[in-house]
Amino acid sequence: MKQILNNRIIERLGIHINVYGIDNYVMWIDIDRSKLPECLVNRFTIQYSALKAASEVEEYLSGKRKVFSIIPKYITGTDFEQKIWSAICKVPYGMQETYLYIAKKIGYPKAYRAVGNALGKNPIPVVVPCHRIIRLDGKIGGFTAGVKVKKMFLSLESKHNC
Repeated sequence: MKQILNNRIIERLGIHINVYGIDNYVMWIDIDRSKLPECLVNRFTIQYSALKAASEVEEYLSGKRKVFSIIPKYITGTDFEQKIWSAICKVPYGMQETYLYIAKKIGYPKAYRAVGNALGKNPIPVVVPCHRIIRLDGKIGGFTAGVKVKKMFLSLESKHNC
């Protein structure tokens, strides 16, 4: 049975977010872009409703959600990338860690630049909170959706972290 591609668009805090998911699983979150990545279009024939994922992202953006219940399922990456994404999921809401800290946490203390590269490939930012990872010198570092959005997410979490 062929399912129809659905996505949920969120316009909030001056940004545009597309959320793609299947039931309680999230497959891709796209910030300030407007289409499903070609790699996912070619790889997956079953598409889905992203209602729950989008609802949780909206709750996050309004400061009402600190932990996501949606489960990353169809994200692909190397074992190394998967370790990094798993480690950053453990960084609590409102807190920041460094690229070096994550590299040490996964057992590769010299791979802090590779950590940054893996974060740039994170298919579900916000849920896998790569915005919480900053440089060792305290500077913000990069973000797929841009430094402005990263600062906005960090500010949002700081404001609602009680």
